[in-house]
Amino acid sequence: MPALAEANLAEQPILRFPAALASRPQLEAAAAGEGLINASPDKLSSSPNRGVLRHTPTIAFIDQQPFLSLPLEMVRIALGEEGRVIPEISRHGMERIRIGDYSLPTQANGELLIHFGQSSSHYHLSAADVIAGVHKPGVFQNRFVLIGFNTTGLQDRVITPLGDNLPGVDIHAQIIESLLAGAALQRPHWMPKLELGILLIAGLLMIAVMSKLRPSLAISGFMALVVMLVGAGYFVFRQGQWLFDGTSISILLLPIFMALLSNILIKADAQRRLAQKQLQESREAAARVAGELDAARRIQMGLLPDPARLFADENRFSVAALLEPARAVGGDYYDCFMLDQQHLCLAIGDVSGKGIPASLFMAISKTLTGTLARSHADLGLAMRAVELELDRNNSEYLFVTSFISVIDVDTGAMEFVCAGHDAPLLRRDGHTLRIDTAPTSGPPLCATGDYPFTTGHTQLQPGDLLCLFTDGVSEAYNGQDMYTGERLAEVFASTINEPTLQRQIEAIRDSVRQFEAGFPPADDLTLLLARWYGQPRI
Repeated sequence: MPALAEANLAEQPILRFPAALASRPQLEAAAAGEGLINASPDKLSSSPNRGVLRHTPTIAFIDQQPFLSLPLEMVRIALGEEGRVIPEISRHGMERIRIGDYSLPTQANGELLIHFGQSSSHYHLSAADVIAGVHKPGVFQNRFVLIGFNTTGLQDRVITPLGDNLPGVDIHAQIIESLLAGAALQRPHWMPKLELGILLIAGLLMIAVMSKLRPSLAISGFMALVVMLVGAGYFVFRQGQWLFDGTSISILLLPIFMALLSNILIKADAQRRLAQKQLQESREAAARVAGELDAARRIQMGLLPDPARLFADENRFSVAALLEPARAVGGDYYDCFMLDQQHLCLAIGDVSGKGIPASLFMAISKTLTGTLARSHADLGLAMRAVELELDRNNSEYLFVTSFISVIDVDTGAMEFVCAGHDAPLLRRDGHTLRIDTAPTSGPPLCATGDYPFTTGHTQLQPGDLLCLFTDGVSEAYNGQDMYTGERLAEVFASTINEPTLQRQIEAIRDSVRQFEAGFPPADDLTLLLARWYGQPRI
């Protein structure tokens, strides 16, 4: 067997064999050269793909003598004097072997990672046909000819990574093709270090980033990382026949991901439980507040008189009232009561703002209005006294618009005082009028301080119908327009034929709600209707 005269090969991790099974002496003497035919299939216990041939030696030592593999030896002999064999050595071992102008990349131990192709029947010619002269001698001219067995059942068969069960001569043929094409799989010495670095960097990035993500994003991120790693391995394999093991990196990252995902799920579950607890607490708090507001609403509504009950036996006049807060409680109020057997007091007011602060101020305003109206003969003085009391401890700077009137139910004479409130409507003889409050009207209570309110006078006629209202009616909003006092006057006139004042007041309320068209109420809605009959009805 021809020897390779390369002194530095002895120091490299080249495969070494103590001896070899050689051909018969007659064949050795007749042959131009001899080559190594040892293959290196995976060990039976190495992996699930045990027994699969993935690499084969390009050069090896037999009893301290280097020999080429059979396919490379055939090429060397075919090249003649140009077939000089030059192993390329680095400090990491053998990197490439050159035979003339042809070369193949190798592993550090001189093994070749074969890039297998699909087996082709065109490679094979029957020896019997050749002996019988079926094939002309010119078929073999300038070609490499390998003689061997390819019958199933013989020992000279190997399994490739593609799953093919090929005869050994087919493997030698593919190695020759690889050398002539200069193409083979490459896995340099630095590739494992690169994979380890990518594994460490990817693991650290996962720990730093994925622990802050939601479970769905973490899963999507890991899947994207796996696709990138496997895709990178496929890309470099297709482009340069590099063996980058992105799949193994992905498998090694999987335990890290599972641990991170478990931690994320535990945190997410803890956050969910905390959110549920907070939601339950907020619901309980909201329920308590709602209960307190409902109680406040009942108390507030309980402060308002019920005209139907108060004046059930009265035939000189009739009164109906309605109040609907914009929220659970509101700042509007109304009042109606007899000062004595002859005088009826009607009052309506609107505290600035809405909600609980306005409702508390409303309760004080209503109580003071009723109390001071009873104790003062002059309504102007009564209104002035109400303002002084309200303004005494008004830290929130609230103000109140108010209209108070006293009607002599025997004669129809009406006194009134107005503090910045809308003038009441008056229905008389088929016409809708307004009580003229302009000459005596003053600013809202607590707006300027001690204002000298004066009393106005008017005379009611039998059958007159008064309509007192707050701006929750006239300023109702539907997203485009306001309800306005003019629209109220029209609806007031159109509902005059309702059988009772309560039915009429509900019809006016329904008109306002229909106008709002689902928009939330802009303010509390309060209406008070009072009809004077002129003389006792029998």
